[in-house]
Amino acid sequence: MNTLKSKIFVASFGIIISLIIFSCNKEYIEEPEDTSESIEFISLEASTYRAKVWDTIWIKATVIGDSLEYKWQKNSGSMVKTDNPNEVIYWGCYSCIGKNTITCTASNSTGEKSKSVEVEVYR
Repeated sequence: MNTLKSKIFVASFGIIISLIIFSCNKEYIEEPEDTSESIEFISLEASTYRAKVWDTIWIKATVIGDSLEYKWQKNSGSMVKTDNPNEVIYWGCYSCIGKNTITCTASNSTGEKSKSVEVEVYR
């Protein structure tokens, strides 16, 4: 009877060890390439950086990213959007003479990035 218990114990022990060895085999799965919607703000350019009062300046943002939204701000002057959300038209009046800053903020679900450009309005 003692040998039967020993044989059962050894067999059970062997099965348990085999299960542990084979069940611990980790299968490595390659992670997919990152396709996040991160933002890369390439440039913010003006058609000219110096303009007379009332002359228009086209300003264009070049941004890489998915589902981008644009927010435009200025410290002085006037600005209107165009058909392209990454472009605006800016002009300054007599009270805007001097250097003025226009800022574009591009955003999506991953965050936001901003760039500014400085233009000078003169008489």
